[in-house]
Amino acid sequence: MFLKTNILKAIAFKNPVRLPLSYWILAFLRFVLTLLPQSGYIHPDEFFQNVEVISGDIFMIDVARTWEFNPKFPIHIEMLKISWDNWVVTPLNFLRYNSDLKNLNTHGLHPRWLHVAVNIPLLFNVLGVMAFSILLIQAYRFIRGQYSKLPKVQSITGLMLFSLIIPVAVLSLFPHQEARFIIPVLTPLVYLYGSHFYPNDSDGIKFKRLKKTLLYVWYALNIILTVFFGFIHQGGLYPFARNLHREIKSMYGYHFHVITTHSYSIPTFLLQLESTSKIYKDNKTGQTYRLAPTTFIHKYGSMPMKHLFTKVNDVFTNAELLLHKRKRQYRFYIASPCSLEYEMRQEANKYNMIQVTKDITYYPHFSSEAFPEFPNIHDQFCLENNSIQTNQSQAVDLNMLQRISCFLKKFCLRVYRVSPTIKS
Repeated sequence: MFLKTNILKAIAFKNPVRLPLSYWILAFLRFVLTLLPQSGYIHPDEFFQNVEVISGDIFMIDVARTWEFNPKFPIHIEMLKISWDNWVVTPLNFLRYNSDLKNLNTHGLHPRWLHVAVNIPLLFNVLGVMAFSILLIQAYRFIRGQYSKLPKVQSITGLMLFSLIIPVAVLSLFPHQEARFIIPVLTPLVYLYGSHFYPNDSDGIKFKRLKKTLLYVWYALNIILTVFFGFIHQGGLYPFARNLHREIKSMYGYHFHVITTHSYSIPTFLLQLESTSKIYKDNKTGQTYRLAPTTFIHKYGSMPMKHLFTKVNDVFTNAELLLHKRKRQYRFYIASPCSLEYEMRQEANKYNMIQVTKDITYYPHFSSEAFPEFPNIHDQFCLENNSIQTNQSQAVDLNMLQRISCFLKKFCLRVYRVSPTIKS
């Protein structure tokens, strides 16, 4: 009786807020996007920091373990293998690793203002810009001593404010600043400033219009970025890996060599290769053995085409030696953005013993490492051709519509087949 009459009366129950239809539409869309197969490839760590590592440990297939999972100095632990004899504090290792400029030089150095000036607006667009402007106002009030207008430290708002400022400030001390490092601040950002997009009764007409405009801009940018990163950005790598997996399984005993350039790395787990590190045992003889690798993924980043074809020549020479000495058949592919076709063609013509032909094209594929140039009116390489060695000398006069069409068609991933030149 006491519980009913006193405690429950002291609790101020509020009627639940009825969620608008837009909320349920967005929630349903989020659910659909989770299930919908997407060809977009946001960042290499999308795979190499989780699925790639777990697939190797659980399913015992060949994977590429990144430096973060180095057992001698792990930045991440995928299965929490910690004991008193092997005490690992990965956040401390992260700070120690990033405090050494020698380590950061291998990944690239950035200005310390990159998170604030570039990464926050890039990741959170309008929300990030609004947060920055409000924080400037609060900083001004703090300097002027107007503490009553600031959130209390012991409040949930104060907690969220520190959860936003402190991580960004600490990570800004390190000269290597990737946008993914600050993704967790999305939670305090939404809590603190998400409601600012919706007009209040106290707002004036102009302020209400501004908030509504910012809200629509936020919606539009999120839709554009969802399509871009979900289906266009590095969009050719996933279907290429899928087709490569099928070809590997259908051509048992072949060696496969794949060179990727000016694109992200192919997630190795998608190829479902048998583990070359697992130790097998022959039940008849009792001898142990390991499988020799048959698929080789060569990742050369944004290496200049001249140096890249030196690597192509080395891989091709070794594959031909194995073919003639051990009768080991092989397939050799180069995956490159279509925007580099001219450079690829020019460099391939310098190697008489190597024939490089187009195999398949995946569209769309956006790679900022090889952003295509807008073609001029006499761009002869906008014409379709069957072989990379074809040298078309005729003049091509393109109108603006053809130039735009040609420009858009360059946003693709082209796979080239490397083989010996056929002697006539």
